[in-house]
Amino acid sequence: MRKITDEEEIEKTRYYMELAAKEAENSKCKKSQRGVVIVNNGEIVSKGYNTPTIETYCCLREKINDNSRIELCSAIHAEEMAILKAPREKLIGAVMYHIKVKNSEMKPSRKPSCPACSKSVLYSGIKEFVLWHEGGYYAYNSHEFNRLSINYFL
Repeated sequence: MRKITDEEEIEKTRYYMELAAKEAENSKCKKSQRGVVIVNNGEIVSKGYNTPTIETYCCLREKINDNSRIELCSAIHAEEMAILKAPREKLIGAVMYHIKVKNSEMKPSRKPSCPACSKSVLYSGIKEFVLWHEGGYYAYNSHEFNRLSINYFL
């Protein structure tokens, strides 16, 4: 993980996060509105937001014992939607910007925690996954993002 500190990169990241936030507002998910923008060499390759596949059922996350959690989610996650909509060749080496929105306000993310999305990001060839944490913007390489997402549940 690297903290984004260069002023020019921060401004660019802020811009893409704002676009991702607008995308998140399309979400019908009752638990968590999320949006992403995928960028490769300054070109927006794809956008996505999470939305349940079944309107009346969204997500359930619960602890099943002291050390593990289970997540049942019927939504297509923002990351998955954007990857599915993008041409494969444009994903290789790209950067995915991810934001959570609540009541039309961008919220800082917690630790990476979605193994399904992190596998999709890794497999797609996306190079980095960017999150906004309370301490600033952070870029995770796709292997690290995947490892941290899996370790979240261990």
